[in-house]
Amino acid sequence: LESPLTRLHTIDLSYNFLEDKEHNLLVKSLRGNRNVKHLRLRLMHIEGKAGGHCLANLLQGNSTLVRIDVSKNRRMGLEGAKELAIGLSNNQFLEELDLGDCAIEDEAAAIIIRSLVGHTRLRRIKMARNQLSFQSITAICDLLKFPRSRLRLLDISYNPNLFGEPNLGLPNSNPPDQEGNVIVLA
Repeated sequence: LESPLTRLHTIDLSYNFLEDKEHNLLVKSLRGNRNVKHLRLRLMHIEGKAGGHCLANLLQGNSTLVRIDVSKNRRMGLEGAKELAIGLSNNQFLEELDLGDCAIEDEAAAIIIRSLVGHTRLRRIKMARNQLSFQSITAICDLLKFPRSRLRLLDISYNPNLFGEPNLGLPNSNPPDQEGNVIVLA
């Protein structure tokens, strides 16, 4: 991965269980990355503070990685979200972030979303199938208010505590897009 001759643009390690030493090897391999633009780490058992720290290290100082999918990692929790937020706040190059189906609750969602305010390249955020509720809306509104935002898709669909919640002002069901997702466009 460190060779300038490498033409690898996408790494998909989804559905693999990596130990801490393998996480560290991945981070080391992608440090100085000039080619890998897309990283898929779906259902890899990225857990807690250590898993979030690994993701933060992947993002920090990586100007080539533009799309990261960490969906279906359901054990990141609040401590992992705090670590991930550090990496996100130090990476202004990310264009797409998929955190769908990660069992993210309001406090963790707010921390992650607030770390993204000010990103001018970010175009897509997927946070579908989590545990978001009305409390997450404040952080989401802060993100949407950023004047230089290029955000075009914010997927918060299938959050059972969010859609249809009384007095929220959101419809019980929005029309789906081509993929069947309910989306909110900025």
